Amino acid sequence: MIHATVRHRLTRDDAQLVARLIARDSGAPLEEIERRLADEGIDSVLDDPLLPTAMLRAGQGMWTSLPLFSYVMVRHALRRVGEEDRRLADYVAAVLMHFGMRDNAHRVSAADDQVYDSLAALLADVDDPDGRRSFLVGRHLLFGNLFLGKPRQHRLRRRLALYLSHHQRHEEQHKARYELLHRNLLLAALQVLML
Repeated sequence: MIHATVRHRLTRDDAQLVARLIARDSGAPLEEIERRLADEGIDSVLDDPLLPTAMLRAGQGMWTSLPLFSYVMVRHALRRVGEEDRRLADYVAAVLMHFGMRDNAHRVSAADDQVYDSLAALLADVDDPDGRRSFLVGRHLLFGNLFLGKPRQHRLRRRLALYLSHHQRHEEQHKARYELLHRNLLLAALQVLML
């Protein structure tokens, strides 16, 4: 089961890194950013418009954890298109992280040998006689199909496509860091969106 817990997995080290990245990029004293973090909470720094660029540009950004990177990039992509719901950003980041890990975009479970490359292949296995496998295939089909169908999901799919295309345009600028840190995550996201 995929839960919207990415934001809650952020650590004290993540918050400290965010403060340092924003301070470096904005020129503001670190103490000022830390005070804002203490007074207003982590959301005040996670929503800072300088953060996504600072994560990609600064050398310290190489130390960004996967949950931090996923949440910040999804949150800011959604905010750019007018979606302010933090829970939605948290959930979408969780889905992207899940499908971006190992071979999760192509397998219904870590122990499963079957590799799926399309929704049609998944549909063929939905009625498997093994109840557990049938459940896993159905769940995978649901999450793979998350961005299709209903109006809100369609809007979300468009917004994520905008986010991914933005990062594809800037990929050459940040290619070395981008590939080292986040290549698998974004490729998995594209695969999920194309399912």
